[in-house]
Amino acid sequence: MDAIATLIHVVPAIVALALLVSWVWTGVWAYHDATRRGKPGGAVAVLVMFVAWPLGLAVWLVLRPEERRPPFNLDDFRSR
Repeated sequence: MDAIATLIHVVPAIVALALLVSWVWTGVWAYHDATRRGKPGGAVAVLVMFVAWPLGLAVWLVLRPEERRPPFNLDDFRSR
């Protein structure tokens, strides 16, 4: 009986920890993705994390702008 009582407390704690880690990781990823795309990373991360968390992530994935990449420069790859 003790093992079942322990599982009743441990399993929800593990699930809560997994959700917390996912929530924080989503914010960090959204911050880096937004700054790479030229948008304010902090604002996007806050919106993704605090505005209906899974829905905010889906909205960012749909509405995010194209990634800004520097122009290709062949001189960067030639040996000198």
